[in-house]
Amino acid sequence: MGVGNAGCCDNNTTLKNSEISVQSVTYRECNDDYIFSPKSISLPRVQEEFQIPNIEKRCEKLIHLNTFNTLSLKIYNQPTSNLIIIKPTGIIESSRHASDGYVFFGPKIKQNNIIINDYKLPLKDLEKDFYGRFFMIFYNLDSNSYIIKDLNNGPGVFIRLDYPLLMKDGMIVNIGNSFLIFKFKNKTVSNSEVEIRKLGDEDFRVDLSGYECNDGVMIGRGANCKVRIRDESLSKNHARICYKITSGWMLIDGDGEGSGSTNGTWLYAYEEFEVYDQMFFKIGQVVFQGFLS
Repeated sequence: MGVGNAGCCDNNTTLKNSEISVQSVTYRECNDDYIFSPKSISLPRVQEEFQIPNIEKRCEKLIHLNTFNTLSLKIYNQPTSNLIIIKPTGIIESSRHASDGYVFFGPKIKQNNIIINDYKLPLKDLEKDFYGRFFMIFYNLDSNSYIIKDLNNGPGVFIRLDYPLLMKDGMIVNIGNSFLIFKFKNKTVSNSEVEIRKLGDEDFRVDLSGYECNDGVMIGRGANCKVRIRDESLSKNHARICYKITSGWMLIDGDGEGSGSTNGTWLYAYEEFEVYDQMFFKIGQVVFQGFLS
């Protein structure tokens, strides 16, 4: 989705949207089917509590920044015109009243009568079942950019794929109502063999050899798909994966020839990812779009 005329194995491996143009947004962003995250799916995670490092030095540097972008977040699929405004020191009108450059999102502002989150997510169906911090956005002083990362709690943050992605071992991708995990046979990026598993379905496993996938393998519900998933929320040709010995496995939304999927391909933000202009990400039933200015 949003990949212009880029081919499946173009060597754009970063999250930052630079060389690849993003297509205009279509009706797919308002389709409730594709933002459904089943509670029965358990994401493999490392449970650890995030600690803010070097707080005093960090705050001092953030306060004295002269040049920076402002990040504005819009809830795309809910009837609200309010924007969440984030600057390097943090969110405007923060509930924590902190200037540490971290913005924490969760289902509740307080936990044990202590304010832990800056923004309360409008996730009414999850308020009784979850607590704590779901994800964070913070300003990286080294790269002068905003970073988003899941905090191993809640339904998980997923970033819409708008570019060809260099795959890594253990990456989790959400397509339709299905969650796929990509397991490398060895742990190097250039690994030529990958096993695709479907979370919640022990019987679904597909083994791919890179030397047979130079031209790409389709993932979707169509009869022509080597990785076929019976899920009506998927496109017939939903995504394409291919292998190049010089780079590794590449994943692209759509058919790899410029036509994106209807409901998108979404990457689990298990590590730190840079926020780029007009980026979409979702958590549960809420879809955000970010704007840098």
